Amino acid sequence: MDITHPHEVNFNQNLEECLRYRTVVGMFYGNCHTTDPAKWLGEFRSHDYRILSVILYANKEVCFERCNNDRGRPSINKQRDRIYEYHDDFYQRESENPFHKAANVEEIKIETANMSQVEIAKDVLERF
Repeated sequence: MDITHPHEVNFNQNLEECLRYRTVVGMFYGNCHTTDPAKWLGEFRSHDYRILSVILYANKEVCFERCNNDRGRPSINKQRDRIYEYHDDFYQRESENPFHKAANVEEIKIETANMSQVEIAKDVLERF
């Protein structure tokens, strides 16, 4: 379930669909698209879901390399300065207002610099 912009317009429909399942993975990024997590987490809580905030960390250069290698990413979003700025902004926002505290949920932090996508997914599932 992607609740990030531009998919947010379909959020209510997606939420209703997701609540039919036992396990749901909600995705957002950068602690910027969800300013009021209680607004949508209430529905999951009322269905007795276990809610985790999973933060995937990597250093600036790793983020730059990953973005640069992403074939579907627009070229403007592959610029080193832009990626570094976003990276700094994320860490600033996360330190000032951690999502897990605002949402009152458990948090898992994973340093992903030396991990593949499959390894990251396995790590998340093992911790869950």
